[in-house]
Amino acid sequence: MYLGNTGLFFPNHAYGTASTNVTTSSLQPMNITKIPIIQKNQTENQTAKAQNYNSTDTMIFSFRSGNKLLIQAINDIKIGNIHDALINLNNAKVMIEQQQLAALDVMSNPVFQAAREHLLSAKHYIETGNTDGAVSELFILRQLKILHEQGIMTMKLPMTKDLNSTFYSAETHLLAAGEALNAYDPQRAISELDMASEQLYSHQLAMLDVINSLFSNTRTHFQQSINDIKTNDTKEALSQLNKVISSLDEQVQGVLMIKGLPSTVITNRVNVTT
Repeated sequence: MYLGNTGLFFPNHAYGTASTNVTTSSLQPMNITKIPIIQKNQTENQTAKAQNYNSTDTMIFSFRSGNKLLIQAINDIKIGNIHDALINLNNAKVMIEQQQLAALDVMSNPVFQAAREHLLSAKHYIETGNTDGAVSELFILRQLKILHEQGIMTMKLPMTKDLNSTFYSAETHLLAAGEALNAYDPQRAISELDMASEQLYSHQLAMLDVINSLFSNTRTHFQQSINDIKTNDTKEALSQLNKVISSLDEQVQGVLMIKGLPSTVITNRVNVTT
């Protein structure tokens, strides 16, 4: 479900954005009459960069650049050009790290913020007696859940006990909220939404733990490929690099799926600022 260039995001309500995003307070006018001109210019440049930063675009740009370098390294290894292969791998390492940091930035709060905002909207509609509005919000939440589940499958994330239990607990409370609405029991519906919100936070933390582990595993394969090259085990080096390429592709596809963006943005998105 793709709702415009910002994926599934609605205007912010009570919750903040990820730590790397620009907050309202950071963009308040400064009293520049009391600071040197050089400091003023530096501050303006830093603010402009912060405003232009887009974690999704950075993730896509880094993925494309890193993937190209990895393929070049593989070709170099196949023809015995080990020197250039190592140079390309060294450059690819920077892109891989940048991709994974940007992916974490996308996943850390903005993705889950959409669900929290719809939970708040559903609760508001119930409190104001707008049952149709509440039902509509619950429908959107179900769509977000589907995208989330598909993204997890695409990334091949292991369903740990915490990840699994928090996911299905949140789903159970959402279903119970819908049943309460059908039974004309608004107070129980609000209570179920509150519990779903609590589980969503726990699920977010559990998911970030799993993603961090997945990212670390990918970097391990990458480092192993370099070690294999240095010991002249080119066959194993190629195997490790193919695992890295496959894992990175699954990671970026999964993040895009969860955010509600089509995979075509990898090839179509332009004017990326890093």
